[in-house]
Amino acid sequence: MNSKKTDATQVWLALLSEAINSGEDVKANHRYRFKDKNLGTFLVGLKKKNNPKLIADIKKMGFDLNKTSRTPENFAEKFIQKLLTELKIKKTTIQTEFNNSVLPRKEQLSEDTIHKINKIWKERYNEDRSWTKALTTIDKILKWKEFRYDKKRNPNRKWHQGLSYMGDLYYWVYKLKNNEEKINSIIGVFNEKEKRELKSEGFPIR
Repeated sequence: MNSKKTDATQVWLALLSEAINSGEDVKANHRYRFKDKNLGTFLVGLKKKNNPKLIADIKKMGFDLNKTSRTPENFAEKFIQKLLTELKIKKTTIQTEFNNSVLPRKEQLSEDTIHKINKIWKERYNEDRSWTKALTTIDKILKWKEFRYDKKRNPNRKWHQGLSYMGDLYYWVYKLKNNEEKINSIIGVFNEKEKRELKSEGFPIR
């Protein structure tokens, strides 16, 4: 009887390995199916049984039962394989995947994995791979407002100053000042006084 249970477990583990290697977003819940099999239910059962050795073996495969999701290393390996094999994929697409799947897990990745991604990225795109999270539009607006009201950095209280005053924010603000559509797409977050100030400084406010 135990032999039959062991054989069945090995079949499920083989199916799990196939799912992980194919890039599936494996989940330990009753709704998840792979190849029309209730793989999610099997994983839920394993978690309840709490077999330390089996859970550890599964984690080595790239799935952390305790977190009910794939491990950061597994996400990174999938990303690396895509970099190496999908040569026609757009850079913007691969950049988005990096931002969403790899960058948020940087602290859980090994130095070897980070080095491997940096090396492959450099070879493919001839540029260094940045691990700094890009600012969202809201982040930039908040930084811009902080700059406007910062007496030390901005003694003239202007929305647009030179590069030495604004740093990297300068380029984003410069584009806003020269693009009517962009500045008006975010103008709703400014009060009436701020709108008048922007208009007086030459921003194309409608």
